[in-house]
Amino acid sequence: MIIAGFGSRSGVSVEALYAVLREAQLISNTTALALAVPRFKQHEPAFDELAHRTGLKLLWIDDPALAAAAPLCPTQSDIAMRETGHASVAEAACLAAAGSGAILILPRIAHPTATCALARTAKAP
Repeated sequence: MIIAGFGSRSGVSVEALYAVLREAQLISNTTALALAVPRFKQHEPAFDELAHRTGLKLLWIDDPALAAAAPLCPTQSDIAMRETGHASVAEAACLAAAGSGAILILPRIAHPTATCALARTAKAP
């Protein structure tokens, strides 16, 4: 299963989130089946709107899960670290949601107000 992870600036629009998701899916030639967003973004209505628009399940990721996924994230942002306490938000969100053995299939891509990364859950043996 492919999970899309997100980061964003405050006040992000659903249009910006949808655009970065579509670009991520086009680049990777995959389709996300769930959206992973840090819980500290719960006050942003655009994420609920994106879930409604796409029909995808919205997964809220807690800080400890983001921190646990951080060592697997190739992208590190000083700005994200300063603003959120996490150097990688979108990548950590999708990897945390995808669980143990997840593979990052698309590192973070950035639009002006949103970022998106894609992870694949581990395949059954």
